[in-house]
Amino acid sequence: MIDQNQEALQDQRRLTKELNQVKEQINTLERRYVVLNEITRSQYDLFMPELKTKQRELETRLGNEGINSSNLKKSVKMALDYACNLPSLWKLGDLETKRAIQYMVFPDGIRYDFKNKLVQTFRVNGIFAAIRSFSGNLKEIKNGNFHSICEKSRLVTSAGFKPATS
Repeated sequence: MIDQNQEALQDQRRLTKELNQVKEQINTLERRYVVLNEITRSQYDLFMPELKTKQRELETRLGNEGINSSNLKKSVKMALDYACNLPSLWKLGDLETKRAIQYMVFPDGIRYDFKNKLVQTFRVNGIFAAIRSFSGNLKEIKNGNFHSICEKSRLVTSAGFKPATS
C-alpha cells in the first residue's frame, strides 16, 4: 500500500513538472507573439490550441490523482481511528452503520456458502490488511514463538541466559 502511494506521489510530481513546462511554453509563445513580435498570428494559432489542450489534459490527470502527503496522512489517521473503534461502532451502530463498516473493511463484500456453512471474504481493505500484518501475531510474540524475517530471539526464561545448574 505504501509502495502504491509512493508511486502515486511520484506520478503527481512528474505530472506537475510536465504541467509547469507546458505553462512555460505557453508563456513563451504568448511573449514571442505579443511582446517581441517574433512570430505571426498564424504561427501562434497553430501552436496555442495544442499547448492549451495538453495543459487541460495534465490538469485533469492531476485532479484525478487526488493524492498529496497531507491528504494521505489525514486518510491514514482517519482509518486508524475507525480501526481502533470498530467493535464499539459495530455494537452501537444500526443496520446501515454495520453495512458501511462491512464494506469499509471488506470492499468486495461478504458471501455465505450455504453448502459448507462458511462465511467468505474475498478482499480486505488495504489499511486493515496492513494493520493486521503488524498486529496479527501478537499472541505468538507474547509466547515467544514469533519468528520474523529479522529472526527475533525467543523470550528469555526467568532463570536468565544461563541454564540453572543443580
